This record gives sequence, C-alpha cells and structure tokens, in this order.
Amino acid sequence: MDRRDHTVRCGDLSLHVADWGDAGGWPILMLHGIRSFADTFEGLAGALQPGYRVLALDHRGRGQSDWDPGRNYYTDAYVQDVRAVVEQLGLSRFDLLGHSMGGHGALTIALRHPKRYRAASAFSPIVAPSQVPWGIKALGGYLGAARASWRGHDTIALIEDGARFSEFLVDYGDADQFLTEQLRPELLQQACTQSNIPL
Repeated sequence: MDRRDHTVRCGDLSLHVADWGDAGGWPILMLHGIRSFADTFEGLAGALQPGYRVLALDHRGRGQSDWDPGRNYYTDAYVQDVRAVVEQLGLSRFDLLGHSMGGHGALTIALRHPKRYRAASAFSPIVAPSQVPWGIKALGGYLGAARASWRGHDTIALIEDGARFSEFLVDYGDADQFLTEQLRPELLQQACTQSNIPL
C-alpha cells in the first residue's frame, strides 16, 4: 500500500498527516483518540484498499505534530486543524471517522459543517462531555466554569441546539470500561431519535 506524508500549517503549528492508499480514491479523514496517533489507522487503511485514500491527522501535541505552546487543545482548535488539513490538501467532500476523542471530534465537526462530509463515523466517542466526569473536568479546565460556553463542544448539546447531520454510524464495545460513566451512548441514541437523525 502506498504511503505519503504531509506537513500542514495551522497558525504557527506544523501538523503531520499520514496518507495511505489510492491518491485518487474516495478520501476518508481519520481522527485518533487522546492517547493515540495517526499511525494507529495504518491497519484499517490497508483493509480499506483498493479504492480509498485514507488520511490520518496527528492531532496537535501527538505523533509527529507540534505541541501547542498556548495549550489550546479543545474542539475549536481541532476544528481549525481539520480545516487546515482540508484546505491545504485540497479536500472538498469526504468521509470523517474518529475514535474516542477523535470520535467526539468527528461528530461535533460534522454537526458544525454538515455539507462538507458525506459520512461521519465514530468508534467509542464521548458524546456528552458536559454531562460526564472526564468531560466536565476537561471543558472546565479549557473553557472555564461558564457551562453555556461548553455547548458548542458537546455533540448532544449541538443536536439539542438544532445542529443536524444526515446520518451517523457509531459503535461501542460492550466491554468498554468507560461505557456507562463516560461515553453514555444512550444519550446519543435519545438525541438522534428526538431529532430524526439516523443512527
């Protein structure tokens, strides 16, 4: 399988993007979890051949990408990073897939920019960070105590506030130790059902 590596600039940061498969194939942008990096998706990229161009971003502070000296590691920053990848690599319409934190990013980014993506998929995403211990700690640390400012960084809140996407494909492992306390897939099921978003 062919591999190409790209460096994308986002402000003062250099971001690494791994690029596997058919350069002319349908593009899928992969977003990894918080303890992972772009190369995590190499096996999946191989399984998707032939016919797909699989791009995987090393999020800021991970893999071969720069750390942000301003410690800007929240949803808006990741949206900017994805936008930089899209613009600089000439992607117009593509699929988005993420795992864990990257799954959270895939869902929130798709809700914020629904016309850009053909499909949005996630494995074990955090869907309601403003309602779970890990997310409350993270959002409070990054955005402060004003919970109203957290809504744009929360899949469930975005749906409640009227954001829509054509369809989500989301999966969780039944044995995931974080399923009931942190991931809360039932909240996504409820929000999608109430908003007529196929899941």
